[in-house]
Amino acid sequence: FEYCEFSNIGYSSRGERTAIYNESLDSLKIKNCSFENIRSYAVKNVGEGYVELDNSSFNNCNDGVLFSKETAYGKLVNNDFESTNNQLSIHPASIGSFEFQGNTGVEFVRLIPFTLSEDLTIVPPAPQQLKLSSWDNINVPENVTLLFDAGVQLRIEGYDRRLNVSGAIKALGTVDRPVMFFGEQYYHGVQINLK
Repeated sequence: FEYCEFSNIGYSSRGERTAIYNESLDSLKIKNCSFENIRSYAVKNVGEGYVELDNSSFNNCNDGVLFSKETAYGKLVNNDFESTNNQLSIHPASIGSFEFQGNTGVEFVRLIPFTLSEDLTIVPPAPQQLKLSSWDNINVPENVTLLFDAGVQLRIEGYDRRLNVSGAIKALGTVDRPVMFFGEQYYHGVQINLK
C-alpha cells in the first residue's frame, strides 16, 4: 500500500474492525499512508512474515497502530503516531525482530499477554531505550529465562498484575541505561516463585 488513505473503518458490530487485517501475506508494506478514525487497530497482522510501516500517519486508532504476533518481523520508520492511541502491540518473541527508527509519538510498545515457552532476550537498539507495557501478567515458567538488556523499561498496567517468575530472570542494566520496572496503581512488581 502506498499513498493510500483509510478512514472511518470498523464502526459496526460485525467482522474485524481494522483497516488492514493480514493473515496470509508473507510481506506487508505500508508507505506514505494515513489512517484516521479506525475502530480497532490500524494494522492487524496475525500471519507470519514481514511488516513495514514507513512514513505514515495515524490519528484516532482506538486500540492502537499495530497488532503483530510472534512470528512477525519488520520495521517501523518515520511514522507519526502523535494523534492516536500510542500503542504498538507486539508479541514479546518478535520485539527484537523489529527496527524502530525516527517515529514520533510512540511511548510504549505493548506486549501481547504471554507465558514464555522458551528463553527470551529483549535488547533495545543502542543507545535507545525500549519502553514496554503489559496489561496482564507476564509469566516465566520453570526452566525458562527472561533477560532484559540495558535500556529496557517495563510498565505493568491493570489491577493486581505482576511479573511472575518460576524460572529465571536477568535484568542487566548499566549506570547510564538502567532496566526500569514500574506500574500503575496496584502493580505487584516481580514475584519470584522458585521451588
